[in-house]
Amino acid sequence: MEKLKEPKQPFPPFEFHYDEKVEKKYIYEFWESLREDDDDGWDDEEEEKRVPEKPISEVNLAWLVSKVPEGVSLDQIKVEFGYNANCMAYEDHYVGFYYEVKIPARKKEFRAAMKKYKEDLAQYEKDLAEYNEACRLQEIKETEERLAKLKAK
Repeated sequence: MEKLKEPKQPFPPFEFHYDEKVEKKYIYEFWESLREDDDDGWDDEEEEKRVPEKPISEVNLAWLVSKVPEGVSLDQIKVEFGYNANCMAYEDHYVGFYYEVKIPARKKEFRAAMKKYKEDLAQYEKDLAEYNEACRLQEIKETEERLAKLKAK
């Protein structure tokens, strides 16, 4: 017997993905992870390894200013730096230069995504009913075949 494929339930869009927000756009970021048990200071299993655009030792003010996009003034550039450490014997050091961009709310896109979700949900419910009926018919057919084999013995 062929295995029936169960339909996949759609997920509703998350409204906060469409809300107004402020996003950080980095012109440069550098991080270094120091761990006692790693040779390269990175755990490849947990996260994808990111490589800075330029080593921190080669970064200077003129180069950073050249990375500021047109339309962004130097007084809009912010700096974040620091380190995180925990009892698992590692330290993460980081520095980043960024500016903030205001992303407007996308209410129209959210309404369109909700409409599509409702259509997909209605189709899913229809497909699920068909799937359940097909499973029931398949089970009846398999039971009848087993019963016929037993009667033949």
